[in-house]
Amino acid sequence: MEGHDAMKISEAAETIGTPARMLRYYEQQGLIDASRSANGYRDYTEEQVEHARHVRALAEAGLSTRMIKIVLDIEAPDPTRHSATCGRALAEELARELRVVENRIVCLEKSRDAVTDYLLNSEHADLLGQLAPEFTEVCSRPPGPAGMTPRIPRTATPRPQVHDTDDNRVGTR
Repeated sequence: MEGHDAMKISEAAETIGTPARMLRYYEQQGLIDASRSANGYRDYTEEQVEHARHVRALAEAGLSTRMIKIVLDIEAPDPTRHSATCGRALAEELARELRVVENRIVCLEKSRDAVTDYLLNSEHADLLGQLAPEFTEVCSRPPGPAGMTPRIPRTATPRPQVHDTDDNRVGTR
């Protein structure tokens, strides 16, 4: 690996926005790999940094390191794997994790809506326009009747069909 293409752990950590000790932990858990220079220091390629950033995003989304490993294995291209097959126990664990993730999404959407409503009704609604372009139109509207907050257009996110083994219902969440 050429020196100018590699980042030391401190540079990689700063680029990703995580402490260097977290990169060492991810490596210890088998979630990321780092190359080693002649003196034994960790070196990270751009590809390894992007992979570590993905691992960090999964961790920030609330997945355990065990579940991150499973997700990374599922995402990894494997020319010998022709279809997605897994044992029943793993499928049940993934279904449980999916329910947990969906519940987090619902909670986060409620929190986002509450914070957005609060800011829209404050004298600082202009700050929303700095966060995302879709807020600009809403923030430039005159205030509605008392207690009526203009709704921000949301990008429709398709929800996966979920089979809930607890009550045998199938539907979207």
